[in-house]
Amino acid sequence: MIIYILGQDNYQSAQKVMELKAKFLKEVDSAGTNLITLDSTTTKPDYFMQVINSAPFLAKKKMVIFKNFVNDCKNNEILEAIDEIIKKDDTNDILVFWESESIKKGKKGKVKTNLNDKIRLKLANIKLKFEFEPLTNIQVENWIKKKATELSLKLDQNQVQLIASKIGNDLWQLENELIKLSNFSQNKAISNSDISLLIKSNADADIWKLIDAILNNKPKLAIKLISDQLQMGTNELLLLSMIINQFKILLEISQILNVHQNLKSDYIAQMLKIHPFVAKKLLALAQNYKTTNIIRIFRLLLLADLKIKSSTLKPKLVLEQLVLNIG
Repeated sequence: MIIYILGQDNYQSAQKVMELKAKFLKEVDSAGTNLITLDSTTTKPDYFMQVINSAPFLAKKKMVIFKNFVNDCKNNEILEAIDEIIKKDDTNDILVFWESESIKKGKKGKVKTNLNDKIRLKLANIKLKFEFEPLTNIQVENWIKKKATELSLKLDQNQVQLIASKIGNDLWQLENELIKLSNFSQNKAISNSDISLLIKSNADADIWKLIDAILNNKPKLAIKLISDQLQMGTNELLLLSMIINQFKILLEISQILNVHQNLKSDYIAQMLKIHPFVAKKLLALAQNYKTTNIIRIFRLLLLADLKIKSSTLKPKLVLEQLVLNIG
């Protein structure tokens, strides 16, 4: 039996592998003696052939998990053996080909070697194939609800949407954050402010790069950074609201500097009641740009926010137009 597991969502694919392992241990080999995982980065040809050709030990079959061999294996001897196994497809053992990332492609849209490509095409046609793509926004919200129930975490719909908007479709991080919230709440109701305090948005890390690209009139870089955030599952309105919030503070600091030029970031942090790190970052930006330019960009940001909320234009297109209009 050959099973093929792949897809961009490696959380779901990892869960499927765990499910198959659990079933094998329950139904075939409780000791796990015949459960073997081979990693493409560490497996040598001799050991690979030994595992493939060996008989099960005190069990009717063995399970072998081949991790990332389609993507990463460069050894022709191993690839030829895999190709032969798939071509025959007559083994009594359970062979699981697991790609924990999406298929890696070269410049012309093909995977790196002919043998890898040949194997990929053969595996694509087998019956037991499980492909896991990133969840949509609605699917993410449903997943959060299900996981919260498992953790006895009480969330209303608004809180579910808040968490989804902060994390996107990264199920690994979502699980960790929900566990954190569950431990914090101790089966009691949790507030929106608790969620905002405990969960850091995926967009936070790159927001400064994006603001810098916007201020420095680098539209290509800004559009790329926006695209990267959207691919991670960050909601368009959340991303825009984060930019607007930072520009609002930036404008306040710029106006303060017009009157008091030598203020330190710690004092500004206390004055505006913001985090010292944020004050330091925005102070450095405010010192390099005119207030009139910041006001102009801030108005364009507010206009983009209105367009997303009131027009039929796709939010991503609105954000791209925003970047181009700023230039």
